[in-house]
Amino acid sequence: MDLTVDPDGLRADAAALEGSADSRSAAWACQAAASDAVSAHLATALTAWAQSLHLLLEHAGKQRTAGGLAVSGTAAALSGADTDNAAAINGILNGSSAPSAAAAAPSPAGIADIPLPSLPALPSLAPPTPMAPEQIAALVHSGPGPGSLRAFAGHIRTALAPTVLDTAANVRSTGTSVGQNWRDGHQQAASNIASHADWLESSLHPQMLALASAADAAARHTDTLIQNTPHPQEFTDLRQRLNVALAHYNASGGANAAQVEALSSELTKKRASAVGALQNFATAAPPTIS
Repeated sequence: MDLTVDPDGLRADAAALEGSADSRSAAWACQAAASDAVSAHLATALTAWAQSLHLLLEHAGKQRTAGGLAVSGTAAALSGADTDNAAAINGILNGSSAPSAAAAAPSPAGIADIPLPSLPALPSLAPPTPMAPEQIAALVHSGPGPGSLRAFAGHIRTALAPTVLDTAANVRSTGTSVGQNWRDGHQQAASNIASHADWLESSLHPQMLALASAADAAARHTDTLIQNTPHPQEFTDLRQRLNVALAHYNASGGANAAQVEALSSELTKKRASAVGALQNFATAAPPTIS
């Protein structure tokens, strides 16, 4: 068996693996766009998805740390064995006793020993509680609006996802270096490191982009909700106008019946718009994040 080892190169590879595991970012949270129950559900579910990906990213970092320790231990063992063998050969040439067996590589803490993270449960959406249209309007038009969802999506897409790709590229490069620094015909370290890089690039990264797309879709539905829900001030103004018209109607013996009817009809339409907008939102938005 041909064995070629560069212990210093392997130590550098080990340091690179361990260094790639440095993750100090906090879990990502999504702020609800409005105060209604559906908007709160969307934010909670997006946050749960984000926390799941964050935990997987942390777990991957722990795997790379364990891998780095394993590579470092291998470098030390192989270097020590080479030194021992050289001393033994020198002893034979000088007439000393037979060489002792070379030391075996230590068994570092295995990657399989790292427990899988416990991922948060995704929330379920309870049927919306019946509310007065005016209350719906107040809830829908409170909060930061869909900008909070788009900011969440933008942070994932522009800050977090590229970091995963950069890590994948660096890890793949480290795997290639391990293969060059440790050649014995059957070591699996290099291919395992490459597989890890593939997982970061082809699994975790697409999931991050999918989460960002889901947040953008939720934002579009929130746009529609807000656009189709009358503002609370509209209800206030319309009711005031209707009260004035009713007072005049009663005082005049019904002289302005057409105005009262028109204002009543407008109020009915606005109330129906508020209820319908929330119902449509509750039907269309949640599937975008599932």
